[in-house]
Amino acid sequence: MPGRRSPRLVDWIAALPDLGMAVFFLAAWIDPSRFGDDVITYLVLVMLLEFIVIHSAAFMGAVAFGDLQVQPLLKWGKPVGIVGLGAFYSLFVLGFCLGFHTWWPMLAFWGLTANRLLGAMLGGNTSEENRQLVMGGWAVGVMAYLFGAFATLFLPVPRLGIRGGLDGVGEGIWIDQPWKPVAMGVIYFGLVGWYELRWRKWYKPAGAVTPE
Repeated sequence: MPGRRSPRLVDWIAALPDLGMAVFFLAAWIDPSRFGDDVITYLVLVMLLEFIVIHSAAFMGAVAFGDLQVQPLLKWGKPVGIVGLGAFYSLFVLGFCLGFHTWWPMLAFWGLTANRLLGAMLGGNTSEENRQLVMGGWAVGVMAYLFGAFATLFLPVPRLGIRGGLDGVGEGIWIDQPWKPVAMGVIYFGLVGWYELRWRKWYKPAGAVTPE
């Protein structure tokens, strides 16, 4: 293991979007009225989108930072592959857009995907380092999402400032009790932000030499 050190600037840049989202989810959970009538609907949709983002970011990262050797005539293979994967997953997002009667989730999906890949884009110097950062972030994201989902599903979650369910957007426990996915957002984004800020400082790619 490399020696312990303080977080770098790139660690802060990678972590701040997630930590900021955790704070925003918490503030909306406490007093949603300060952010508008539809803020809880938006936050529930963000957590639904994150499920797709976690899945898609792993594949996009593997294409973007993998060791695939592209022939000169196919030099645009990786960008085309990333866009193609994004277009495929956008079909799932399209269902959310139609179900929630709004098109902003499509922009949110691409923004959240870029956020998931941000740590690798900033943190590594080689394809292998970037690939390991993507896969490490993906694993942490999956565990944080599952932990947040099970914790809020099986443990009592206070309503705080959220008074009722969502109307006209479907059925299910997240619709009837939207404070659960909002609480999950605090847990999920908080854990991912903590990983980006704190855990990455012990990261050492395979074969790297630890300085004395």
